[in-house]
Amino acid sequence: MRFLIAFLLLMGTAWAQTGTIERVIDGGTIVVAGERVTIWGIQLPEPGTERGDLASRRLGMLVDTIGDRAVCRPPPVHAGQTAPDGLGRQCFISGLDLGGWLVDYRYAEEL
Repeated sequence: MRFLIAFLLLMGTAWAQTGTIERVIDGGTIVVAGERVTIWGIQLPEPGTERGDLASRRLGMLVDTIGDRAVCRPPPVHAGQTAPDGLGRQCFISGLDLGGWLVDYRYAEEL
């Protein structure tokens, strides 16, 4: 049983990606440790529109303000749900969920 628990803990950390946010591409896409990452669970206005550009600027300002070390991991799957499609990751800076922050401040809509 202890082996199983240790194995599951190691597997969970293997899927997480930790690194420096090198660039904010748009309000929902960042580059972490050289890899392009889509923030999971949000719908943003189109880049190039006033609201889309505002979301990008605000996310960049947040990264500049609280730090650029991110942890991105596959989103949670709850009982009765199917596994996510793998197109996005849940990303955090200093424990702050970036997708949740964008939704809370109305820069994005929750999916």
